[in-house]
Amino acid sequence: EVFRYWDTFRGPIYVPEHDQHVIRLLISGNVPELVAHLERRASLGSLWAVGLLSYLEAEGVLSGQPDLTAAISRCMPAARAGDPYAQYVLAWALWETGERTQGVKWMEHSRVDSKFLPAWTSYGLMHYILAGRNLNTRRMAAMVLWNAHRQGHVAALTILCRAASQGHFGIAYRLLSYLAYPLVLARSSLVLGLNPFSDRTFVWRPTEAHSIFPFLKTKTPSAAAQLRQSTPKRTAEPR
Repeated sequence: EVFRYWDTFRGPIYVPEHDQHVIRLLISGNVPELVAHLERRASLGSLWAVGLLSYLEAEGVLSGQPDLTAAISRCMPAARAGDPYAQYVLAWALWETGERTQGVKWMEHSRVDSKFLPAWTSYGLMHYILAGRNLNTRRMAAMVLWNAHRQGHVAALTILCRAASQGHFGIAYRLLSYLAYPLVLARSSLVLGLNPFSDRTFVWRPTEAHSIFPFLKTKTPSAAAQLRQSTPKRTAEPR
């Protein structure tokens, strides 16, 4: 049944506590009911519901197009209250709007305070992107990504292989990545397809890293485009 989810959404969406009602709504593509349910949860004090709503806002599911400013405004209070999901969404939303220093800061909070698996991978990815030609920073990013892999996040090893295949860690690792990449990609794609709601598979797709996530590329319209007609418009509240 989970494969129906991929008919609507183009990537994984993390559902904390593996909330079965939220997962059923995602699989069915019933976004209006999903949003209403999450809004109720958020009004009752659920911080992870705020994080998930903020992610959907950033993806463009709520208003028909990505709205990073509204996502930042929505998730900032939950992030300040210590919710790792909201901190993660806030970090990437700030990053995408050019506030990279603040983005890295909030990703560090999500990673250290809760050991949130997607934050480990994203923290390494952020530093890898920032490293440029700085080999020491690349190596530090690689260590973070390797730790994320050892803790169970499936995207981390894929990112490492992609980086190594471009020669960013030397010729030996480049050759090794060529041998390992098909198996790594197959494993990642299988786990991702079967577990799109787990913290082991959830990963933000930053603009600069599209080539790192080939298994997320698709010509299928995104959830935002497909559901625009059925999702009620909302006006972003002022920050």
